[in-house]
Amino acid sequence: MLWSNPNLWQSLFVILAIGIAFNVVGTLLMTTAGPGAHLAPDNDLRGSKLGFLEPITSLVAVFVLSMSWIQYNEVVGRVQRETTTLILLKESAAQFSEPTRSRVLGAMTVYVEAVIGPEWLAMAANGRSEVAGQALDALVRSCGAAEARTPRDESLARFLVPVVRRLNDDREGRLHATTFELREPLLVLLDIAVVLSIIFIWAFGYPTMRTKLIMGTLYTSGLMLVVFMVSLLSHPFRGPLAVSNDAYANILQEIAQPVDALP
Repeated sequence: MLWSNPNLWQSLFVILAIGIAFNVVGTLLMTTAGPGAHLAPDNDLRGSKLGFLEPITSLVAVFVLSMSWIQYNEVVGRVQRETTTLILLKESAAQFSEPTRSRVLGAMTVYVEAVIGPEWLAMAANGRSEVAGQALDALVRSCGAAEARTPRDESLARFLVPVVRRLNDDREGRLHATTFELREPLLVLLDIAVVLSIIFIWAFGYPTMRTKLIMGTLYTSGLMLVVFMVSLLSHPFRGPLAVSNDAYANILQEIAQPVDALP
């Protein structure tokens, strides 16, 4: 299960530790250089001037988290759509007479292997694989060169044209969803909002130093949980929440299974 992944907990611990350490060190430095940690008489005045930072930070956190979640689900949906098209293409190609059947299924195998291998690695770096692009072109050519020996083959050949076109669109949609242009600006926006909000805590005194550290730690931990989830969702092909390519591997296994000879 996801939450039994040790890497997930290690990443969460590191992000929480960074945020808490930043808050504690800043609090201690501000206390040393400032008037102290005790309650200041002008807290209400300063709060009325700077209190807008906390609700704005909350709005920014919700916005960035929502956008990251939407983008992550867009990638998952694109992968599911492409694998559905591949299954349809495989089932159709399996109905062809030889040698078209073996030729199309062989081209499909090369393409799926390219997606699982070099393209999956390239998408982790927000790129694409030329090997997968060439394999898809070869698959398109093999479908276009399908030999119609029977009326059924003629019908299948006509049917494969929109299916292959849809497969090309599905791949482009997957790659486009992977290269989310707003990823970096949203992460920068969230980081700035979190840092400003934590610094805002330093400007206020509390009855005791312990209270200030505890309240700051609790607030910082909540913000860092949002940063943690956004960092996972913003990179759908890296980390503990990386989108799996198991569906493509299952298609390869089905292609490798022997097909009963058709008349």
